[in-house]
Amino acid sequence: MSPRASFLVVQVRLDTWRWPLVLPVPLFVLEDVLESCALLARLLAWMGVRVGWRGTRRLARLVPESLLVEGLKLPAAAVRCLRDQGRFTLAEVRDGRTLVAVRLL
Repeated sequence: MSPRASFLVVQVRLDTWRWPLVLPVPLFVLEDVLESCALLARLLAWMGVRVGWRGTRRLARLVPESLLVEGLKLPAAAVRCLRDQGRFTLAEVRDGRTLVAVRLL
């Protein structure tokens, strides 16, 4: 079993640059934030607070709380599933002088 991925790393490198630009995104933090937002939405719905609006101002309809909670659980589950796949290269694009790589580490 491979270890879980912890970071999404985006690397951009041009021929004219001395060092590549590396942008790490901590997946464990992103997963926790999404799960916390889902729990907060569930708590607000339980308390009876209106948590979301859909439509124009004239025709403002309340979004069902269950749809909002489930809508926040889905991205957290997607991040968790990506992390469970382990370490791999998601995309690597090479143009003549440019390299863009997206990796899960």
